[in-house]
Amino acid sequence: MLFFARTESIIIRWTLPRRRFPLQRQGKNMRRRLVLSMTSVPDFIPVLLGSDMNVYGMARSFHEAYGIKSVAVGKGMLGATMHSRIVSVEAVEPNLEDDQVFVDTLLKFAQRYPGKTLLLVPCGDNYIKLLVRNQDKLRGAYRFECIDEPLLMRLSIKERLLSGLRGTRLCFPENDNLLV
Repeated sequence: MLFFARTESIIIRWTLPRRRFPLQRQGKNMRRRLVLSMTSVPDFIPVLLGSDMNVYGMARSFHEAYGIKSVAVGKGMLGATMHSRIVSVEAVEPNLEDDQVFVDTLLKFAQRYPGKTLLLVPCGDNYIKLLVRNQDKLRGAYRFECIDEPLLMRLSIKERLLSGLRGTRLCFPENDNLLV
């Protein structure tokens, strides 16, 4: 049997052994067999861009690794995240693919969590492109890693990616299957 208890700074996880006899007969032995393991709660909030299965998968990864609930910002409420216990879609903006709306929405959203470290994770190609184009405007409010726009364009267009790979020692298929 597995139990969790959560305080502000510590998650406590303990496991009770399977009992062959009623609890009264084991007495002190039951207390001795209680196993505690403690891990610290992370001091960040994952902010996931999108509301589809990619977001749910990332939220699940954060939940399994850290035991925390993620928040999402997306263009709409989709079924994958609508009734989830590990991610909540807290900001819905249908015009989120517009650069100015994207920046304004995320900056307003960051004001809901003053003093918290917000880890911004794009969960789709369009959100990656939006973040790359607007990374300078969002650096103060969020923590994220991002490449620059010329590198993104070079890597996202498959013909350019193929020509760039030819100058390296990386193994890749030389036929047109890479371009499909």
